[in-house]
Amino acid sequence: MITTYCTNCGEEVIANSNFCGNCGKPIKVITDINDSKTKPKTKSRLLKQEKRKLLYVLLIVFGVFIIAFYLNNTPSNAVGKYMKYARVSNTGEAMKYLSVDADISSIEVTLRNARYYTRNEIRYEIDSFTIISEERDGNKATVLTHATYENGGVKKTKYTLSKIEGKWKITGIERLN
Repeated sequence: MITTYCTNCGEEVIANSNFCGNCGKPIKVITDINDSKTKPKTKSRLLKQEKRKLLYVLLIVFGVFIIAFYLNNTPSNAVGKYMKYARVSNTGEAMKYLSVDADISSIEVTLRNARYYTRNEIRYEIDSFTIISEERDGNKATVLTHATYENGGVKKTKYTLSKIEGKWKITGIERLN
């Protein structure tokens, strides 16, 4: 036989009684299920699981950033961004993709040549720009491009790049036609 006590006043309660004979409060019957299959999880165990989930999420996010960095860090991407900024005369941004030890005026001439095609003293702006090929050899690369100008003129250009401090920088620009 199980002895039951009132949770309010502490008096012993008569078996199968619904109310305490001393204070009159209802008796709550608590069944103790101590089955190994239904053990309640402790707070520390739940906390460990939450920390583990958080760690996995952080590792996945970090991995995505690393992959995105390496996919965007290519010679073709560097030339494409250089041309994007050169076409809109954003010298500051375009210079980030050049590795030039020269003064600003020579860089601006390079940028102007990237944006325009001059024929018979008439200047034509680039209409479209395509990367034809990319060849890598360690920390050196060559990118061939094809630019079509608004007058229908076509120029092929060879960009030479070097990987400097982990980023591809243009070290040379050669017009092929």
